[in-house]
Amino acid sequence: MDSDNNRQWILSTALELFSKKGYDGVGMAEICAEAEVSKPTVYYYFQSKKGLFEAILNDCGEVMCDELRKATLTERDF
Repeated sequence: MDSDNNRQWILSTALELFSKKGYDGVGMAEICAEAEVSKPTVYYYFQSKKGLFEAILNDCGEVMCDELRKATLTERDF
């Protein structure tokens, strides 16, 4: 798995776990086990659980903003 895919896989795994159990209900060991990566790999990309959560928020925020922009465009904007 290449670096971008590895990072994205960790993000999507963590998002799924946080969605099910909440931030406090999930530990780094569980994220690593579910994503099938080592702790050093997760810490390489995100430095901490908080950093991982912030990356999820940033990625989701970008997607949401893009969708809002699309939704507010009118025909004359094209």
